[in-house]
Amino acid sequence: MTMHAYLKPLETLSARRGSISTIFADFVRVAACCLAPRVLVDGASVSMREEEYMEVIRRYPKRDLELISEAFGLFIVESEKHPHRDILGNAWLDCTSKSSKQVRGEFYTPPEICDLMAHMTGGAEAYIAEGKPFTVEEPACGAGSMILSFAKQFAPDHWHLPRFTAIDINPVACDMCFINTSLWSIPCEVICGNALFLKPGCPRYVNLHWVRCGEEERRRIQTLSRLLSAPPEPAPDPEPPKPPEPPQKPIWKQADLFAA
Repeated sequence: MTMHAYLKPLETLSARRGSISTIFADFVRVAACCLAPRVLVDGASVSMREEEYMEVIRRYPKRDLELISEAFGLFIVESEKHPHRDILGNAWLDCTSKSSKQVRGEFYTPPEICDLMAHMTGGAEAYIAEGKPFTVEEPACGAGSMILSFAKQFAPDHWHLPRFTAIDINPVACDMCFINTSLWSIPCEVICGNALFLKPGCPRYVNLHWVRCGEEERRRIQTLSRLLSAPPEPAPDPEPPKPPEPPQKPIWKQADLFAA
């Protein structure tokens, strides 16, 4: 296993609770919930992912939660030493077995490869010169390594220009991507689902920077502009007048010969 300092408390926890992969998944879920934007509920500020947070921590006693808290602190310290680098994805893949990784199709892309592909994609200078927000979609985001490499080209002065839509079928990957983009000021919405068959009801998480740069409002304005600029639908052709019905002939009736 690739040894990071933040993994040591999690390994201590797994020694008495079992699977390290389960512990790691709960760790990133708690961390993602802690980094989620906050809203006012009955006058109190709570995380937008408060229910998920409470669902996880209910399963752990206080001493175990202290280890998770320690791991989160060590993770922040280690992240600051490696700006725009993913130090979660390779740890997660080391926590899972080789066979399960192959079944899920999960592979770790080294940061050097991500940087190379980001530079090959190019266009950062043109986007910065234009100065307008634009959308980037990552249909298999994993922990967000590619997003980190691409967004690094806009940091720190133009962080608000790229707006990322990150999609992954694995909830753990979605949480890791949410954490990485939250730490490095990257506006991002994370959707948990199959990018090939995405459904409207898939879980969707927006990070603090997505809210901070007003991306939700920008999308509403764009939708309204499209509706207002759309040409009016042509009125249906009037139905041709119906020809007048021919007068009905009187029905001949046999006289009653026996009527008085």
